[in-house]
Amino acid sequence: MCILIDKLLNTPMKNTPDFLCIGMQKAGTTWLAANLGQHPSVWIPPIKEIHYFDEVHVDPGWHVRRQGAATNNLKRFNTDNDSIPLSDKAVIEMAFWQHLEQKDINDNWYESIWSFANNSDNKLLGEMTPDYSIIPLSGVEHVHKLAPNVKIVVLIRDPIERTWSSARMYAKEQGIDPLQCYKEQFIIDRSKIANMFEKWEHFFPKEQFFIAFYEDVAMRPYWLLEAVCSFIGVDFDQNYFLHANKKVHVGKSSEMPDTVLDFYKELFLEDISFARDRFKNYATTWYNTYY
Repeated sequence: MCILIDKLLNTPMKNTPDFLCIGMQKAGTTWLAANLGQHPSVWIPPIKEIHYFDEVHVDPGWHVRRQGAATNNLKRFNTDNDSIPLSDKAVIEMAFWQHLEQKDINDNWYESIWSFANNSDNKLLGEMTPDYSIIPLSGVEHVHKLAPNVKIVVLIRDPIERTWSSARMYAKEQGIDPLQCYKEQFIIDRSKIANMFEKWEHFFPKEQFFIAFYEDVAMRPYWLLEAVCSFIGVDFDQNYFLHANKKVHVGKSSEMPDTVLDFYKELFLEDISFARDRFKNYATTWYNTYY
């Protein structure tokens, strides 16, 4: 095992992803990761979200949650393969989880992640971390420093619907009523479309972005996958994506109270207007629905 891992970590190869999906949360990123992970020319890490840049610039506690996921997966390997010789692929995945267990992280740690692709086929490397949509300008600058040519995928969703969905998810996790948390700033911040683009476009040109809508996931999933494949530079074959019509992590719907709707309508007028003027499409419907 050590020989194989040493070879991986010491073999010259790409040390940053070719593309990033930076959000938005609750806008179809899990669906997109699940489908792109089936493409034979794409490698996405065994854990969907790395959370490196937001840990460095927003939430230093992310390593605790990442360590928990790594520990659980290593236990699974030890249980499932107790008396069975591990394949090279399994050895590499175990080493990946061990790498994620580390508490002290830095740029070298992040860059080493991409070595675990074992990239003899020169696959495109992708990271899907929606919380990168809320990192500060210094965080976006950090991304640009490490990966100035990275392609950036953004799925956007009606800010009012997205925020209410997020509030309900958080309320369920905490065992509280959504009315107790719908004004929480960390929930609201993930819907600030205008602010997100202002920060990211400060360092990255518009041609490095692919922007689609949450509605596309439900209404034309194969169109969306074909468009993403074209953008990142891999071939499209519908047979790669046999579960494209399958929804992922669908929350139970709940009618939005008028008090919440009125609060969000005022709060997100700027963002919905920005999306309408910039992207047209579904965002025009959002604006016409609320205003």
